[in-house]
Amino acid sequence: MLRSKDVTWIAVSAEGKEQLLSLPINPLSNVHVIPAYIPVVEECFIPLASEMQSYINTHKYNIAFYGHSFMLNEGTDIYGFQTIIDIYSRLLKNSYNNVGLVLCLSDTHDTEKIQELREYAKNKNVDDCIYWQIGAINNIRTLWKSVDVYVRPTSTDGDSVAVREALDEGLSVIASDVCDRPKGVVVYKYGNEDDLYAKLVLCFNNYRKKTKPNYDYYNYMKDIYDNLLFSNL
Repeated sequence: MLRSKDVTWIAVSAEGKEQLLSLPINPLSNVHVIPAYIPVVEECFIPLASEMQSYINTHKYNIAFYGHSFMLNEGTDIYGFQTIIDIYSRLLKNSYNNVGLVLCLSDTHDTEKIQELREYAKNKNVDDCIYWQIGAINNIRTLWKSVDVYVRPTSTDGDSVAVREALDEGLSVIASDVCDRPKGVVVYKYGNEDDLYAKLVLCFNNYRKKTKPNYDYYNYMKDIYDNLLFSNL
């Protein structure tokens, strides 16, 4: 396939393209980079669980964190579970008692790791302060619409669908500098919790932006498929 001129290559991130180009044989055709994200235009938002909504309502500011599972990259936690707990503990110690943290973990299989994370939070005296969303939810867009900041302290990353979803809802997004981030993301130096903390506090004072769905990449992808379709007619 790499030696064929008739293959159209699409990578979902710049990192994916770099990995493809690192192979011993380079593709003969151009490699397009198109994030795997298509905006949702429907105005219908599924309500959050009443317990989660009540938790959000009782705080002036709310942070959202999302991790799919306890994946590791060369032994390092990819999503940064302990990092977000450290930062949240620090906020509460510095009298940010009106800040909530909705911590989402979609994969529920590793119960031992979940318990270890809860114990870590207990040692930081924040376990009872966090809203633990363990298990996938079908209304993540409503969560982005309901909180103030989405934090993504990943140790490695591609082009995150969650980041683009949050940006399209006008949400402030803070992410590590381990890869290229979309326009509008507040980037912090990975591993520098002082930098993350300072930018998080600044984002509390940001107003939610009025945004429209970004169709640039969707149109880019559609043009490629249209070209493939009509060139074979």
